[in-house]
Amino acid sequence: MWGEFDLKGWALRAARPLSALLIGGAVSLATLAAPALAESSDEAKASADDADCSPGATGEKSIVIALGELDPADPSLTIISDQDEECGLEPIARTSGAEPELAVSQGEAPTLADPQVGGVLNIDEYGDSAYGDYAAATEDEVEFASEESDDMAGQLVEDGEEVRAASFNGVTPGVSTREDLVVEWGEPAVQNRGRLTYKFDNFPRVDVEVTGGVVANIRVALAEPVELDPLVEKLGMSGLRPAVATDEAGAVISTTFPERGVTLLQQPEGQLAFASDDADEAPGASNAVYEIELAGITAAPFLRRALAAPARAYGWQLSDLEQALKLDGDSAETRFYFSQVKQATASAVDAEKLAAEAVELDESSDAYRLHWARCLKDLAQYDAAVEETRKVLESPETSKLVRAEALNHMGRLAALGSRDVQARAVPLHSKAIELADQLANDPDGRISRAANLLLIDAHLAMAERLVVGDWQDKDETIAQWIARASAIAERMIADGEADESLRLKVAVNALQVGAKLDPPINPELWIAEAEEAAALLDDECDDDLAVAAVDWQLALAYCCATEIQHRRGEPDAALAYGDQAEQLLATLATSREELPDTGYVQGRLFFQIGAVHAVHRDDHHAACKWYKRALEPLLTPTPVTAQSNPGQHGDALVSMGVSYWNEGQRDRAYDLTEAGLELIRIGVEEGMLDPDALNVPESNLAAMGKVLGKVQLTTPTEPAPVQQVAKQSPSAKQRPATEAPQQQRKQVASRRMMSSGGTHRR
Repeated sequence: MWGEFDLKGWALRAARPLSALLIGGAVSLATLAAPALAESSDEAKASADDADCSPGATGEKSIVIALGELDPADPSLTIISDQDEECGLEPIARTSGAEPELAVSQGEAPTLADPQVGGVLNIDEYGDSAYGDYAAATEDEVEFASEESDDMAGQLVEDGEEVRAASFNGVTPGVSTREDLVVEWGEPAVQNRGRLTYKFDNFPRVDVEVTGGVVANIRVALAEPVELDPLVEKLGMSGLRPAVATDEAGAVISTTFPERGVTLLQQPEGQLAFASDDADEAPGASNAVYEIELAGITAAPFLRRALAAPARAYGWQLSDLEQALKLDGDSAETRFYFSQVKQATASAVDAEKLAAEAVELDESSDAYRLHWARCLKDLAQYDAAVEETRKVLESPETSKLVRAEALNHMGRLAALGSRDVQARAVPLHSKAIELADQLANDPDGRISRAANLLLIDAHLAMAERLVVGDWQDKDETIAQWIARASAIAERMIADGEADESLRLKVAVNALQVGAKLDPPINPELWIAEAEEAAALLDDECDDDLAVAAVDWQLALAYCCATEIQHRRGEPDAALAYGDQAEQLLATLATSREELPDTGYVQGRLFFQIGAVHAVHRDDHHAACKWYKRALEPLLTPTPVTAQSNPGQHGDALVSMGVSYWNEGQRDRAYDLTEAGLELIRIGVEEGMLDPDALNVPESNLAAMGKVLGKVQLTTPTEPAPVQQVAKQSPSAKQRPATEAPQQQRKQVASRRMMSSGGTHRR
């Protein structure tokens, strides 16, 4: 009948794994509210019917309002609608955004240099030496790079040989012993508790620190400050990527080359400050080198360079963090950051493993534990994710920022549970917004940035919750939540605190929410917003992993637009968006296969394209060609995620059954309908779907079974009553609308449209 697909038995095989995952997301989540909120329990325990889910619920303390950035008379902040004045859900006008100045350029990632390059610092380059005994060096010893090594500069050498500590006159930190030092340089001029001081003619002071009988580092003071770039070139390190450290004022302190263990210190210290009669000859303060420090190869510089790298330079970050972990295998901090980059690049399994190890090494870190909970959620391990998030919220040492992030994450988890559990997400997000709002202007830039990022995500999460609930005037209210998130994102981009990936995030979320409205929004402006952001991001960074992450977001945007235009009765536009989504997903499916809903997204896209042919063109033959491609990913048991739910999943199978029935493939149609009905029934049993969701699939299956003469195995039964929460929620007629943010004058915003007319690269 089916060949490789045995649908008769599929529903039974799929039901238990899916049900188990649904239970993991619903039963455990049902207990998340009370003990998880710790000292915030009184406010966060409130049920959704008591919660005021408007952005103004916290006394209008949101950062946008606090800074007075939403001027009702400013047309650039006005929401527009292609439908009517009451349903506005379109992007606000954008400024071009400011690319933050980076200490490290974003050009192509350089390959690592050959180990023979940069082996010895040549002191004779700075003049004749008067201390022959202390600075004796042959021509071979002071030569920095041989001709042979020059030919190999920049080439990647396997087995980590490209990482090698630099030497100074035959002494290598981490390798040379004290005896080696004395043989090379003689006895020091001054010796004090493991610190030996030498004086050379053109180096007024050379301090050597000896630990455990081995040279730990060498610090060379220059007689005069030297320009940075010529010095780096002279030392043969031009092909290496530096790590630049700055002070609070942004002045450069040092430039480090981790592969060589060399740090160029760029601020004067005491008597080493440069003084010259000719100011024109003095190097610029941030470009002058006063001292050179040599150390053994350690993990810390690689970790610092990874953290200082551009936010989306994932290749550089992964390389440095991997090297840091090799050098310090017991570092919880390195594992934490390594896991974050793995998560951002869709390596979900490695991300979870590293996060778990970080928590094992440092159980006191709530930030590590919360990140682990996020990784568990990515893999649909909801029981464990809830448990670890609960521990964070119950911890007496949890900072306000981490507590706010944990509340927001618990809200995200609640959204995957039953209807009763989903209702608890709103107060969780509301409390997270209240706490984050108090930190949005924190003097510590790292805290304020994280708080603003949290505000954006929590605002979008509120919009996602409202769109699936029964609220009066929810279209307008949802638009205001998204507009608030968009305004915060744009401010961060303009201030150089974030890049256009935030704009892309808002656009994708707006499309996902807008697709659930009835009628759905016009997707064109949000798609233009997403395409513009993606193009800017690709121009700023050519890291392949970063491009893949952007393409995934853009693919989600196109998938939403395909469904929206199908529902709006625009088949040509739907198929055009579907084609763009398919092209992107074709290259991304394999790299994202560790995430449980990747295949589902692709299968759902194929179903939507097929549905356009079936519904709008009455071409069931063409529809079935697309449905055939959708079968394998949609028939694979998939947990409930942000992208998939049993209602959509089951409805797709039931709808596909109609086309196969019309094409005469009636056994296949029956089996698909039966499988879809089973998924929907599971959703009803778990409290995720209303009982009336069974009406159409049960009716279809009964009609098909009657024609085929099959025994009716799915006689509709009266569903068991759903357990009610302690407080009854008001009916849709009684339930008040969420209070929208300050109302803004309805004006048409100027928009920058893509000249490509809705197409994107690749």
